[in-house]
Amino acid sequence: MPHLIAPLLVILASAAHAGAACRVDDAYADFVQRAKITQGAGDEARLAALHDFLAAHAGLYTAEAIGIIPGPELERAGLREMAAVSASAADFDAALQRALAVTADRFAQALPDFRCDFVVYVAPTFGRMDGAGRVVDGKPALVLGPDVIASYQTPGQLPVFIAHELFHRYHFAAAGFSDDLAERDLLWRTLWAEGLATYASARLNPDRPLADAMLLPRDLAERAAPLVPALAREISVRLDEVDPATFARFFEGGDASALARGWPARSGYYLGYLVAERLAQRHTLPELAHLQGPALRREIGEVLAALAAGR
Repeated sequence: MPHLIAPLLVILASAAHAGAACRVDDAYADFVQRAKITQGAGDEARLAALHDFLAAHAGLYTAEAIGIIPGPELERAGLREMAAVSASAADFDAALQRALAVTADRFAQALPDFRCDFVVYVAPTFGRMDGAGRVVDGKPALVLGPDVIASYQTPGQLPVFIAHELFHRYHFAAAGFSDDLAERDLLWRTLWAEGLATYASARLNPDRPLADAMLLPRDLAERAAPLVPALAREISVRLDEVDPATFARFFEGGDASALARGWPARSGYYLGYLVAERLAQRHTLPELAHLQGPALRREIGEVLAALAAGR
């Protein structure tokens, strides 16, 4: 089949806030187009289309970016996704682009030093991620996977989700915090990075319910609220550790210990949100984003001690 032209980089921003411009590489639109062209075609034609797509976006499909190395596994995942592309995929992609533009504008108003000076890649991640900071072609970037996002987000929820992911990039530039290290980071840093991103996404979208900021599960806040003292006590003793087991308990799907106690998955996001909300009583959002070092660690410890005591 003829080679399709890869999508050009586009700029999303309001004229009033040009500093917030986000450069977007919409590989997903390219993928959807190829999937439509090859509907009803044989395996050989679809595989050729997939190879052409992967070659056009080689910087994305690596262990450092999407987290999958080119080869049979990637081919199987790509063919499955190509066959599963829905008729509404292009509409969801357009909604994602609009939400990104709206969110960048809100960032520019609330966080004057925000600069979207990295590429935002919108691309199929073949089930690997909804959104995350990644290194693409040797440069920091943000990758958004509409194929995964569409499985649990509605168009109305997108600005909250995108605010969370953009805030991680901003927070890293402002104070060196991000979600990139995951279980390899100190727990207090993870609690702060995820908690403040959750708080900021809610603050920047006051018209949306708190459940949108919690992402999954939708009832996280309701289920975690009665458990706050126990959650705060447990994580407090490991704040200065790198502990994959505790990370999984608080920031992933949980573990046997959490399940036995009825703790919801990702309870650390709610706990971190509460910490950020308490600190917002004495700091503005820009100030919160720039806090770092021993002073911040001390403030987090103080808030957790109060939460552990039921105050």
